[in-house]
Amino acid sequence: MRIIVFTCFVLGLINNLHSQISINSSSFPTVGTVLKGFTIDNPSGISQGQKGENKVWNFNNISGGTPFVEKYVNPSEGQYAASFPDANLLVKSNRQEENEIYAKSLSSRIELVGFGGENPVLGGEIALPYTKRPQLRRSPMYYETSSFSEGLFGFSLSADALPDSLFEGAPFQVDSIRISNKTLQYDTIDAWGKVNLKNKEFDVLREKSTVISSVKVEIKVPILGWLDLETLFGGAGFPGIGSDTTIVYKYFTNTRKDILVSISTTSDNEVIQVEYADVDNTISTSDFSVNENNRISPNPVHDRFFFKNQSLQAGNYTVKISVSYTHLTLPTSDLV
Repeated sequence: MRIIVFTCFVLGLINNLHSQISINSSSFPTVGTVLKGFTIDNPSGISQGQKGENKVWNFNNISGGTPFVEKYVNPSEGQYAASFPDANLLVKSNRQEENEIYAKSLSSRIELVGFGGENPVLGGEIALPYTKRPQLRRSPMYYETSSFSEGLFGFSLSADALPDSLFEGAPFQVDSIRISNKTLQYDTIDAWGKVNLKNKEFDVLREKSTVISSVKVEIKVPILGWLDLETLFGGAGFPGIGSDTTIVYKYFTNTRKDILVSISTTSDNEVIQVEYADVDNTISTSDFSVNENNRISPNPVHDRFFFKNQSLQAGNYTVKISVSYTHLTLPTSDLV
C-alpha cells in the first residue's frame, strides 16, 4: 500500500512539473528582432488576475490602443554607439524616436547599458551610461523564482548653464546641480498557466515586478556641499522629483520573443497601463522612402505636395513625413 501511495505521489509530482513551463534565453530579442504591440493607457475592464498554479488569464477582450514597434539592431547603426562600446544591442522604438537605447545581452540576462538622445534639462544631445545597469530580461525563469536588479544614471551641470530665475531668491549661492535616477526592481514568478489573447492560447509564466523609482536633485552650495533639493524645499516647484512605486505583471511564453501582456498598476492595484503583443501581425513595419515605387510631386516641394504609390492596397495608413529644409515654411493645413 505504501508503495502505491508513493508511486502516485511521484507520478503526480512529475505531471505537475511537466505542466509548468520554463523560459530560457532563446526568448531573448536578438539583432534583427522586431517586436510589435499596442499600448492602452488607463484601461477599463482589465485585471491582472490571480497568482498561483495552472491559472487561465483571458485577455481576448483587449483591443485597440496605440501601436508601437521596437527594432533590435546592431549598435554600430546608432548615433551614440561610441559612448557604449560594450553594448551588443541597440533598441529603436517609435515610442521614443528621439532616443537610442543601448543594451547588452548575456547568457542569463539582458541589461540596459545607457541611452543617447535629447538632454531632458537643457535640450541638445546627451549620452548617459548607467552606472548600475538594470535588468531587462533574465534566464532561466521558473515558477516561484525571484531576482533583483538596480539601475542608476545621472549627470551634473554647472549653475551657469541654468536659468538665473531657477534659484532666484534663494538664501545661498548655487555652484552646480546634479540629477540622478535610481530604480530598484524586485521580480518574482508568482504564477503559471495559460493566456488567451486574440483567440490564441499560450503557455506562460507570470512575473510580478515591483519597481521603485526615484529622481533625486541635489545642489552644491559653497562650504555646505551637496544638499538634497526635496529636503530643502519639499519638492515645491520641482515636479517629478521623489519616489514612486509601480507594480508590473508580465506574461512570458517560451515560443515568442515579446512579452504577451504587460499590466502596470499602482501600489493600490489600480491598472494604469496595458501593453499587449501584436500576435495577429497586423502592424506594418514597412519603411517608405522616395524611390521608384513612392513618388512625391512636385519635387522640390514648395507649399504642397502629392504622394503616390501604385502598390498600396486600399486601407488606412499612418504616414510620417520628415522634412529637411533651409528656407521653407510648410503650413500643415495645406497638406493634402
